[in-house]
Amino acid sequence: MRLACRHEPEVARALREARWTDELASHAASCASCREAARVAAWLQAVALGAEADAAPADPGRLWSRGVLAREVVRRQRLARRAARPVLWFQRTAAVVAGAATVAWIATSGTEIRGLTAFIVNDASTGIASPWSLGLVAGAVLALALAAGAAALDRLDRP
Repeated sequence: MRLACRHEPEVARALREARWTDELASHAASCASCREAARVAAWLQAVALGAEADAAPADPGRLWSRGVLAREVVRRQRLARRAARPVLWFQRTAAVVAGAATVAWIATSGTEIRGLTAFIVNDASTGIASPWSLGLVAGAVLALALAAGAAALDRLDRP
């Protein structure tokens, strides 16, 4: 590295050690290169002092308070999850019962569903539904019921 002025290292050392001679101070005031070196050295020194201040150990009382607060938050979250368990159980049971009731309704009301599928899928004038169309409608209703139940269960799992 080539220095612009031979006094730059002396200026940096004088700033670091806080030992300025009158001759060096007057030279640094008149030389642009030494003035810049002094400005950079002062900035670096300020950064180093700031880093040392940040590295100071934290207040033990504050650390203790944070630990107590964190423990209390965890305890309350655990209690909230425990209190919500019966509600979650009931909601999941209700979703399963609703799905089972839908399947039972589809299985026991064949003529109504055949008439509905005939109206939807086939020509309404014939009134006869093919077995494929009955299976299609029953499968669609079952899929909708299962999707609604799965969405409800997924939503319940999130605290």
